[in-house]
Amino acid sequence: MVSNLTPGFPNLGAPIALILGALAVGSEYGWSTFKTALTQRPGRYAVFFGKLLALGIVLALLVLLTFTAAAASSFVVAGIEGEPVGLPPAGELAGALGAGGLILAIWASLGILLATLLRSTALSIAIGLVYSFAIETIIFNLPIQNKAFQDAREFFPGQNSSSLADSFSEQPQGGFALPEPPVDAPQAALVLLAHAATFIALAAFVFRRRDVT
Repeated sequence: MVSNLTPGFPNLGAPIALILGALAVGSEYGWSTFKTALTQRPGRYAVFFGKLLALGIVLALLVLLTFTAAAASSFVVAGIEGEPVGLPPAGELAGALGAGGLILAIWASLGILLATLLRSTALSIAIGLVYSFAIETIIFNLPIQNKAFQDAREFFPGQNSSSLADSFSEQPQGGFALPEPPVDAPQAALVLLAHAATFIALAAFVFRRRDVT
């Protein structure tokens, strides 16, 4: 279950998380509800990080429900095929849950940053999806042999999302063009954490400093 499910997070989970992140912030600009919220008692940071907390809970539930559905499906398939049934090791399952949550978090934070900068839901989602589906793959398939260019592949969110997810599978299924050699899982996790923290910090700074109307 873990080896088949986790590599799908960068391909299917990332766009969903990006859309949720953009909706969480961009819709407030579209409906002009930020102005109402900010006239109440909470300050800008309280409103912003409150939305992040709510989104984080939604993403955590999404990961848990995904693995629960996968476990149920695995039991059904095993029963049909007459195969023995067993749960994955606790450490492996916990690691996969954490990896799935981290992958969703980095893409949701990108959606939040785009929506904060552009103050638009539709444009943020469009740009984010184009990047997640095409931009990195196009860039890294360019016939450029420069060492600095090749090394830069290890620090892009798509590459590291796929590297982290594929570390749970013997047959990588990530949709991004992976660098050679692949980024190891601990480095990929650290890069994703750094990206997520940077995106959130930038979005919070812009939200705090700029007019929301």
